[in-house]
Amino acid sequence: MALLFGTPSTTYSVKRTLLLLLCGAFALTACDSNGPEVGATNVTASATATPDTDFNPAYIIVSNGRRFPRGLERKVEAAGGTITGRLDQIGLVFVSATDAGFAERFDATGVDLVPDAFVDSVNPRETVADESAATFEGAAPVRPNAEGIGADEPYFDELYGLWAVDAPEAWAAGQTGEGVLVAVLDEGFDLTHPDLPMRADLAASFTCWTSIDGVAYLSDDPADCEPAQYVLNDPFSHGTHVSGTIAALDNGIGVIGVAPDAEILPVKVLSEVLGGGAISWIVQGIVYATDQGADVINMSLGGLRALGQGPGTNNTAATLNVYRRAVDYAVKNGVTVITSAGNDSRDGDGNGPVRVTPADFEGSLAISATGSEGRVFEYFGLDPVDFGFEPIDYLRPASYTNYGTSLVDFAAPGGDYTLAFDPVYGLPNTFYVYDMILSTGSLGSYYYSAGTSMASPHAAGVAAIIIGENGGSMKPAHVEREMRSRALDVGKPGQDDYYGHGAVRTGY
Repeated sequence: MALLFGTPSTTYSVKRTLLLLLCGAFALTACDSNGPEVGATNVTASATATPDTDFNPAYIIVSNGRRFPRGLERKVEAAGGTITGRLDQIGLVFVSATDAGFAERFDATGVDLVPDAFVDSVNPRETVADESAATFEGAAPVRPNAEGIGADEPYFDELYGLWAVDAPEAWAAGQTGEGVLVAVLDEGFDLTHPDLPMRADLAASFTCWTSIDGVAYLSDDPADCEPAQYVLNDPFSHGTHVSGTIAALDNGIGVIGVAPDAEILPVKVLSEVLGGGAISWIVQGIVYATDQGADVINMSLGGLRALGQGPGTNNTAATLNVYRRAVDYAVKNGVTVITSAGNDSRDGDGNGPVRVTPADFEGSLAISATGSEGRVFEYFGLDPVDFGFEPIDYLRPASYTNYGTSLVDFAAPGGDYTLAFDPVYGLPNTFYVYDMILSTGSLGSYYYSAGTSMASPHAAGVAAIIIGENGGSMKPAHVEREMRSRALDVGKPGQDDYYGHGAVRTGY
């Protein structure tokens, strides 16, 4: 998906990406962006690899009880496999196999064997680009904290997601998410970005990757540990962008997050180089973050998993159970789990037997996206109605967002890109970036992007504000109850297809 970039400014410069962040998908079910395909400038394509060329067959053994059967390791080896790791907390063992015939040869009772499916990245790597920001002479809208926290951030007037969730009002009341640890499960991170509060003890932020027979996996051996740093050929850094929306610092150098005094625990569960990762990486990341004491887990990632009848149905159910166990473990240990609802324009209630994982599980809070249209008129001091547009509505459902009462719990700002082309002449529109979400990026930079990947961290920041009010600790059920009571009821009264229980607000 290539999107057009705007013109350089002579006043100040900020790197941006206009790449729509798509939800991840299982290899057999692609995620449809439903976005405009337009030209790109300064395009740099990152190398990608497929699971078929980079992985030997891998499996997850799921225990049906509290314990695994005796002699499991011996049975795995007899079938041509090697145990690469285990999560006894939730009854999972991870296996690398020499060939696809392992599943037929493996013979053990009391367990389920499911393929460790590859999950496409949240951020497809077809195109990326740099751009300098455009600065306008027109009157900018008056913001609620002209003299308060965040007012000295150079890009504050572009962070419409903040006032959409009433973040400045919470700051004015002294609520900034202090004492709250938010784990971000994502691709890599710019661990030295000056605008981000990465956990000071970086040893707790390391992701321990190693490989056996070509399969990468999380290791318990400290010698295998490397920082959760983004790959340097990634000019955007999805994990960094998400982290900035949650908790970018109040330091006057760039942007500010919804909960600027919260702390970020970066957990790398997807690979920029491979364009995704394995289910086992994600569930290990959930357990890892939980055991590190996270108060909130944000997962701006996911995939589509089709249910059905016939061959493979049992595998599908068992695969869903793997996710469910990990989410249940987090929630039972006091972690509020927040996920993106996905960018397929899919009706979660009526589009067939498809699950958006891990958003579709009870216990996780799935966030749909809202996005404005025509914010550029604000910067020129113009009324969009005079040009045939509707008044700017920050609460309109984003054009790409998934929806459905069985899926969506809340809505939050995710940005949009509907005006990438001039609606009258069909020409590229260089100003539509202002309807997207600006946040931190790689190499200490800042980028625009749009997607439910951007909505989820707004909700995670609100959750951090609420938990901070309670002294930094709060049961997930109580967090959800507070989020429901503070949300703005939009759309149909009560629970709504696009907004769930409402558009998230801090309540101030």
